[in-house]
Amino acid sequence: MCKATELPEKKAILADVEAPPAPASPKRAMHLLRYATWGDLGLFSLAMATVTISGANQPAQLIIFGNLIDSFNDDNTAKAVRLVHFFALMYALVGVQQLITITIQTALATRVAAKQARRCREHYFAALLRQPVAWFDGENQGAVGASVLESTLAIQDGLGEKFTTGLQGVLAFVFGVAVSLYYAWSLTLVTIGALPIIVALLGAAAAWQKKSNDRATAASAEASAAAMEALTNVRTVAAFGAEQHEADKYRAKCAEAAKESLGSAVATGLNGALVAAILYSTWALGLWYGSYLIRSDMADRDECNYRVMEDGDVREPANDCVTGGDIMTAFLCVLFGGLALLQALPGIAAFTLATAEARKIFKIIDDAEVAAEAHAADSKAKAREASAPAGAVAGGAIAFSQVTFAYPTRPDRPVYSGLTLAVDAGQTCALVGPSGCGKSTAVSLLLRFYDVDGGALLVDGVDARTWDVAALRAKIGLVAQEPVLFSGTIADNIAHGRAGASRADVERAAKLANAFDFVGTFPDGFETEVGDCGVQLSGGQKQRVAIARALVRDPEILVLDEATSALDAKSERVVQDALDALLATTKCTTIVIAHRLSTIKHASKICVFGDGVLKEEGPHEALMDARGPYFGLVSHQLGGDAN
Repeated sequence: MCKATELPEKKAILADVEAPPAPASPKRAMHLLRYATWGDLGLFSLAMATVTISGANQPAQLIIFGNLIDSFNDDNTAKAVRLVHFFALMYALVGVQQLITITIQTALATRVAAKQARRCREHYFAALLRQPVAWFDGENQGAVGASVLESTLAIQDGLGEKFTTGLQGVLAFVFGVAVSLYYAWSLTLVTIGALPIIVALLGAAAAWQKKSNDRATAASAEASAAAMEALTNVRTVAAFGAEQHEADKYRAKCAEAAKESLGSAVATGLNGALVAAILYSTWALGLWYGSYLIRSDMADRDECNYRVMEDGDVREPANDCVTGGDIMTAFLCVLFGGLALLQALPGIAAFTLATAEARKIFKIIDDAEVAAEAHAADSKAKAREASAPAGAVAGGAIAFSQVTFAYPTRPDRPVYSGLTLAVDAGQTCALVGPSGCGKSTAVSLLLRFYDVDGGALLVDGVDARTWDVAALRAKIGLVAQEPVLFSGTIADNIAHGRAGASRADVERAAKLANAFDFVGTFPDGFETEVGDCGVQLSGGQKQRVAIARALVRDPEILVLDEATSALDAKSERVVQDALDALLATTKCTTIVIAHRLSTIKHASKICVFGDGVLKEEGPHEALMDARGPYFGLVSHQLGGDAN
């Protein structure tokens, strides 16, 4: 499976390449419809049109009501009855219109919101997968995972039914004020005099609510992470009888989230209460002032009074006089507009939360895209400056040259302070040393989970920083200490190692990993479901599936990171036999990390790490004869008797 190729002897001239400054994020759409298609925009525009009609419906009803009131004053009974019947029909038509428009606006907005949330979720998840490993070191991974669903659901709420209901309430208020100004402008000015105060309260509440929402979202994410952690490791929890401890821990997190959510609820409730109190007080003033306008009009203008003429007919007030219908239309437009505004507060809150969550998501998406573009440009520039030497061929040669490195989360604790190490193509190299000496760090640098701080790491004679990350990782097969399997079949998990792997490739890799025989004992063979995280397989079986997954890649470099340390003695023997047979029949470059030194004594070269540098290197026998650090490690494992 591994490729047997040779790399000619060469001299590598290393030069640190200074990374260019990160480009600023380009200006991209930050609104909730960022990923909408033209079809989505058309549907959403239609939804907004129907929302506008629904918002205008309320003042339209009140105009009908005002005219209905005035029709009762007509001295012609037959005419009054006809008017009442006409206005009743108008109410029926308005009801039918509401049935149609509200159904359309809710259905279309909900559909578009669901599609936008799905696309945001897909882009967000893809952006998280593109983040460098160092990014996750400073993040709560459980909270990040929970945010994929929770944040996008908030976006869906902010675009769906809650948004249309809130917008309808705002439009009802705006149209109501406009109608009220037309019928009795002075009464309108009196009744909306509290509007600046209400706007100020809404602004203050929105700011308070945003801060509360941010804290509540973070607290909820921590609670979700705690639950996910406990459920993922439920066997460990049960083994140690820690169910109550985990339940108490989750309860505490939920209580913290509820406490933070209370701030948002208090902000919304207090804001609604204050607005309602001001509105009702203003409406009381409006009723009194409306009656005052009618009295004043009747007192100042005789034509605004009912008079019985000499012929017995009743003279009705002139058309330009203030009537009871005008006052009620103006007053009720402001009254019900204010109530609609109150009902719109939850929709406004949902839209505010959705906007805040969208900005956080879009920032991560944009940063990931910018980082990918910058890396591509940087790789091309470096490839021009540091290409492979003439005649070099791919073969899996690895060289560390004066490498310095410290993890981003612990910059004051360097792991390497000048590591120099060379592994020839096709060679088996074992990395040993005490815990924390940097053995696994070498693998992380090789896979470019991190880049070196100084010096250079060469793969096939080329600085690893100039490699395309995907191309570099395609050369490497990794078998970790804790094998991670995904839900699905055994075949799915092995094929996960290489896109497009055929069934023949899967079976060939299983044979090389000594997994083919045990897979054949299952009734469903390679179609056997492994369960969540591979719980249906034993530790040794999972590890052999993981080895097969690494081999199906046809790697030029095979990395065995303490591949047997987590197994019991019997499983370790089976897996070690598989590894020994594999290393004896393949010629790919192999990096073996092991604490149990008896498993690596046949390696071509053993490298001893310590104090951030390479202490010594050589075959087992030579290092034992030298009686240096390696001899000390062996003596320690054998209880002082290295001989």
